[in-house]
Amino acid sequence: MLRTAIIRRKIKHWCRSYYFTILFGSIMALLWQGCSRPQPYRELDLLSDWQLKWDDTTWLPARVPGDVVSDLWRQGRIDDPLVGDKAAKLRWLEYRPWVYRKTFTLSADEMAAPHKLLIFDGLDTYAEVFLNGRLILQAANMFRQWRLPVDSLLQQGNNELEVRFTPPLLYNRERLQQLPYDLPAWNADTAANVGPFTRKAAYQFGWDFAPRLVTMGIWQPVKLALYEAAYIDQVRFEPGLINAHEASYTAKIRVIATAPKEVTLTVAQGERTVQLQKGVNNLELDFTIQNPVLWQPNGWGEPHLYSIPVAIAAGGVALQRQSYNLGVRTIDLVQQPDSIGRSFYFKINDQPIMIKGANWTPLSVLPATVPDSLYRQRLQAVKQAGINMLRVWGGGIYEKDIFYDLCDRYGILVWQDFMFTNTMYPSDEALMANIADEVFYQVGRLQHHPAIALWNGNNEIEVAWHNWGWQAQYDYSPADSAALWQAYLQLFHQTIPDILHLQDPWRPYTTTSPQSNWGPQGDYNHGSMHDWRVWHGRQDIAAFKEKAGRFVVEYGFQSYPAASTVHYYTAGKPLQPGSDPALSHQRSYIGDTMIVAMTKKYFGRSVDFEDFIDKSQQVQALALKYAIETHRLQRPHCGGTLFWQLQDCWPAPSWSVIDYFGRTKTAWQVVQDRYKLVIIIPTINNGQFDIYLANDRLQDVRGKLLLEFFN
Repeated sequence: MLRTAIIRRKIKHWCRSYYFTILFGSIMALLWQGCSRPQPYRELDLLSDWQLKWDDTTWLPARVPGDVVSDLWRQGRIDDPLVGDKAAKLRWLEYRPWVYRKTFTLSADEMAAPHKLLIFDGLDTYAEVFLNGRLILQAANMFRQWRLPVDSLLQQGNNELEVRFTPPLLYNRERLQQLPYDLPAWNADTAANVGPFTRKAAYQFGWDFAPRLVTMGIWQPVKLALYEAAYIDQVRFEPGLINAHEASYTAKIRVIATAPKEVTLTVAQGERTVQLQKGVNNLELDFTIQNPVLWQPNGWGEPHLYSIPVAIAAGGVALQRQSYNLGVRTIDLVQQPDSIGRSFYFKINDQPIMIKGANWTPLSVLPATVPDSLYRQRLQAVKQAGINMLRVWGGGIYEKDIFYDLCDRYGILVWQDFMFTNTMYPSDEALMANIADEVFYQVGRLQHHPAIALWNGNNEIEVAWHNWGWQAQYDYSPADSAALWQAYLQLFHQTIPDILHLQDPWRPYTTTSPQSNWGPQGDYNHGSMHDWRVWHGRQDIAAFKEKAGRFVVEYGFQSYPAASTVHYYTAGKPLQPGSDPALSHQRSYIGDTMIVAMTKKYFGRSVDFEDFIDKSQQVQALALKYAIETHRLQRPHCGGTLFWQLQDCWPAPSWSVIDYFGRTKTAWQVVQDRYKLVIIIPTINNGQFDIYLANDRLQDVRGKLLLEFFN
């Protein structure tokens, strides 16, 4: 019996040990499985607690996104650059390097992520980035995003990030001196014309509506991405068949993987399993929208958007999930020879549309400082004004994501210039490679937006080369001219089209704007036009009533902003027409001459400067009225009207209809009225009174016309 009891106790002990081992092993397996499950992609923002070096002993608080000028202004180290000649007195900034730094802390959990990317969405412009004392980037383009693998450079606890900026003038001084000829400079000092070498917003070097303010800084967000095996680098949607019953698309997704891995790709309602290879993986997945609701431009109906989820997953866990707005629509640019020349008009969803819009220039000379709320406010006003297209001008910036998101939502088409304007670009191999990377990135970033109607290569370069006398002005030899023109053809007729063929082959592209010239040999029957007879050609504003181009991309007339705006930037000092430009902020080479002449002719002599301001706005409004009515009357000869310009980047007299502080000018009321879908246009020609009705609706309009005569 004793032996039996001992055996039973041993068996009981063995069973307990067995079950404990199984239970313990099961728990550990579950814990191990949980620890080894793929971790989703996540981003940590690195926007706070930056500092800007002022001198060897002083570091100033800085903002990111931001720039040197706004940081120094905020800290009281410089005067308000928007007042008087203060911007002109900041040229010393262009000769001094600047340094930003930040300390950030990583926890053990964050350090446990297998892979880490440091992401700069925008550095302006020549920057060296150091992480914990190691050089990890030499950036040379304001318009590119930088993704930097930093797995082995980070540490738990504190990490030091430093960004050293070199001014464009210092960076390119030797290249400028070695160039055997000068390059065209628009409102810039030729001796310091490094703009053609520098992938930076051209207007910051000085323009006829902007001061020279060559700032530097971290002008877009900074992030640290944590991920395990792969991340989505780019998503594009290639349209297929689109009709009333279905809209088919191919989603093209670029995924970066750190090692071979099997993942599930999901787009909309479809999915597929794919084997990723280490490096770049180009994936595709077709999807269809049944009975699609079309995206319609402003004034034609609802700009309907579908939210398309895109995700990659492994082991049942989403590695990364994103959502994109997709608008189902077709777009065509019709450029066909006809009996008088060549047409230029857009068709949206197979319907010709009269484009009524404006040129969009940056909201500030310091674009990093513009809050999202101002984009919402301005684009809501644009929508309510009946504008259906904005041209993002090639001397500014590729706009921030919120701009394109709002244009999608409001049905505002976007004519997107690439950022090249009013100069020739040297055939420098490194520069051309840098530009190619910029174009590839920007097209990939923006391609999915239904608002994008057109890619345009550059602003005014081709018309300038053939009509503005650059060859004589800059004393180019035949060999110099041939080299510069060949570089132009390489960039705008080959490099950019080749990238678009890969990234966005279904959207229209034009190499340049304008395609025809307004001057003495101007031809109003061929393609796009910048109609500057009235300002640069110094003709009477009534010339706008005479004729219209096939698509008028630029035209306008200057006025002064509101008296309160003038009082701000003059610091209360008295002004009169023709005052010192340093005080008046008049940047046009014509000065106030045209404003004085036209206000006197149409509204009489001004009694004081405030009266002159009012009359300058009235004559601008009349000029836009004449032009818009003529463009609409001459449809279908004229396919669109984009006045120059919507807004200001600093307080000054200009062609804008909304000043820097958001105060509208008289011409804004004209735009709102003359851009309505249906308007009446009375005319008097040779003593004959005629009444026309312009109807931009998709349906006929019936109604009663009421005429009242007053003596």
